[in-house]
Amino acid sequence: MTSRLQDVMSAVPTGEGSDRGSLFGNQIEWLLWNVRELYREVPGLALTADEVAETFQLDPAKADAVLMALVDTRFLSRQSGRFVLSSQANPQAWH
Repeated sequence: MTSRLQDVMSAVPTGEGSDRGSLFGNQIEWLLWNVRELYREVPGLALTADEVAETFQLDPAKADAVLMALVDTRFLSRQSGRFVLSSQANPQAWH
């Protein structure tokens, strides 16, 4: 597992009464899936790491790790400090 994905795994909120992460039985998949879905559902979305941190209740370093993992897979790209859907992302593979 890469260092960024390890950061992502430790970033997902869990605790008593929390079912976050149980959708796939894997915290990494839960968080990455939710960030991807946000970008899929909102065309033209351009978020900063701080905005992602606030949305998913992560500390900024962990939000950045999530975003950079999605950049590494070419789902997102970084433009002027904001993360946007990559031109290399394949929308036909989403369904």
